[in-house]
Amino acid sequence: MSTQRLRGTVCHFGSSGPFGFIHPDGASKDIFVHRSGLRPQRGIQQPTLTEGQRVNFTVAAGSKGLCAVDVQVDDGVAAPLTRRAAIYDVENEMR
Repeated sequence: MSTQRLRGTVCHFGSSGPFGFIHPDGASKDIFVHRSGLRPQRGIQQPTLTEGQRVNFTVAAGSKGLCAVDVQVDDGVAAPLTRRAAIYDVENEMR
């Protein structure tokens, strides 16, 4: 799986359980995300995501397919992201 970080927008999270989906920038398919894949936030015991929130993440193989892990709210200070190569990797892995 890709170790490069991607950026995306939360398109659904938590209304029916501790999971949701992130739409990666420039990709055609959404990526599954579970609460266990969220990076811990200072002072927050159970981090969560909100629809429309910008995030950065890596993609890993989950038990039922690809999923977002090490998900972090995008505060503009994250490590540089190599978007083009990472999106190509994700699109190919999703086929």
